Amino acid sequence: MVLKNRFIPLLGLLCLLIVLFCACGASWVKVTPTMSQKNGISPETSFVIDIENLTVDTPNPEKLIELSPENNFILTQNDGGGLLLTPSNPFMAGEKVALTITNPIDGKQKSFSYSVENQLAVRSNFPANDAKRVPVDCGVEVQLNTSTVTIENFKDAFSISPDIQGQVTSDGNRFVFYPTQKFAYGTKYTVTVDNKILAAKGGAKLSEPLSFSFNTISQDELDIKNMFQSDGNNLTINMLTSDVPLIAFYIDNSIPADKQLISVDVFKFNNWQDYKAELDVLTSQKSYFSYLDVDTSKLQKQSHFETLAIEATKSNNYYSFKRLVQFPEALPEGWYVAEFSLNCNGAIAKQQLLIQSSDISMFYMMSDKELLVWANDAENGTAIENAAI
Repeated sequence: MVLKNRFIPLLGLLCLLIVLFCACGASWVKVTPTMSQKNGISPETSFVIDIENLTVDTPNPEKLIELSPENNFILTQNDGGGLLLTPSNPFMAGEKVALTITNPIDGKQKSFSYSVENQLAVRSNFPANDAKRVPVDCGVEVQLNTSTVTIENFKDAFSISPDIQGQVTSDGNRFVFYPTQKFAYGTKYTVTVDNKILAAKGGAKLSEPLSFSFNTISQDELDIKNMFQSDGNNLTINMLTSDVPLIAFYIDNSIPADKQLISVDVFKFNNWQDYKAELDVLTSQKSYFSYLDVDTSKLQKQSHFETLAIEATKSNNYYSFKRLVQFPEALPEGWYVAEFSLNCNGAIAKQQLLIQSSDISMFYMMSDKELLVWANDAENGTAIENAAI
């Protein structure tokens, strides 16, 4: 009997150790949605991810995380610890979402599954809020996270001020308002989508009204823009640290050659993340409406110079000449924005250009599902091992 009484506590202790061992085996990762309800996660949720011995400074932590359905995301350090995963777009209403995390030590994986609640969210809108110099002949676009909103319902919920007549088209979850006549020049428009009217199948609604404003280009701005333009509307350039930048512009021939004095200010970004943020803004714009409006007030001024534009070739298609602006020297490795100013017959026209100066030379080929990248060290001509793309 004494032996039996001793055996029972030992058995209990053994069971407790087994439970603790299993718990410890699964404790290397924890995922917590930042916005969840009893019916599922919010379409606009982020996720706090705690992975043992992993921080945002760990090389390529994003390779350990797979989000399905595919949705680009940004990883940052969470204020309360761990990593904060922020999807680029809200999830589709009612869809299933899975996060698969790979253990950085032994390669084992753990998956977390969630249901997205039936709630409306805006995935994107165009023009962006507070956009400037918007063309007067463009449309207004709103993309939702569901395709079950009818075009009639969207029309009822949509309004624009000042009022302008137009028609709405629909392509699944994308709605576009096309004005019957062009927008007025130099005018601020405000778009509102009423969350009390807009409703998807099953009664899903926006949590708050959608409201954004944009400013159309003025006639004067349009005239100036046509007098001083970057070649091919190229707004970014990659340079080697050994190359002196040579930038092409089109300048209207109404400006005499001896008056084509271009003032250039070069500002340096603090890090690649700030540079990428400006790239993201640029790539989110429509191809026919791309412009840079980088706030340089908080950036370090790298250099300033003035130079007369160099005549390259005369364009046969436009009343303008192709001109070149040469920097006095190469740029050290880093990320920059250059601002070019030209006096166009009394009005100052400005153009900005994002510049990346690096000794990494890259070539890539891309198909529907695969990306092949060659990364080379331009200084010694050899491939870069273990390059993070």
